[in-house]
Amino acid sequence: MKIVWRKVVVLCKMVPRVAAEGITGPRSHFCNSGGALYRGDELSYRPHIQVQYRIAARGEIPDGRTVDIQDQPGGQAAVLFAPGHCSRRLADGFTRMSMHQIVHGSWRQRWTTDDMRRRSAQGLMLAVSRWERVPGCMLPSGRVVVGVEEDGSIVWLVDEDECTRQAQNNMNDLLLRLVGDGLWIQCWFGRRPLPAVASPAPLLTAPGAPLVLA
Repeated sequence: MKIVWRKVVVLCKMVPRVAAEGITGPRSHFCNSGGALYRGDELSYRPHIQVQYRIAARGEIPDGRTVDIQDQPGGQAAVLFAPGHCSRRLADGFTRMSMHQIVHGSWRQRWTTDDMRRRSAQGLMLAVSRWERVPGCMLPSGRVVVGVEEDGSIVWLVDEDECTRQAQNNMNDLLLRLVGDGLWIQCWFGRRPLPAVASPAPLLTAPGAPLVLA
């Protein structure tokens, strides 16, 4: 996939503000596409929802795969990486930031069977979520991952020394299905409606100006 690096550089210029405000803690900060920071103050708090990124044990993910997501109804999820493809530091960083998102309800699960997740992406592009590997010097000091989010998309800027290109590509393939096809949805209160339980129609609209191009 071809990356439009000019877009990535613009995103990287935003992240010093995130570093100045701080990312850790129960009110972690993210940066939107306009450079403004937001917190989870207005989001519903759901401490029973959990997600963990970690290095897989032997035999825990299928042979030949670098990343797998074990997701169950109710928002319980484990994102597993094959040894050698993702650092423990990066996995811990993703856990910290993703927990903030799902505990406060800004991203939610919208599927009930593992079979749905494992189907090929339909290319609906209801929302955009991607990993982009960047030089570590472009990230805030001490950080290996920063999320840059706008209405309809989130791009994860990842220190290129902390994961392999194969892991990046495989994760982006998974996100194309989960986020692009609306199995994981973005819920910004006051901007995006909560999903109707039985609604078969797409809930999201394609972003007007994608942050990156494939």
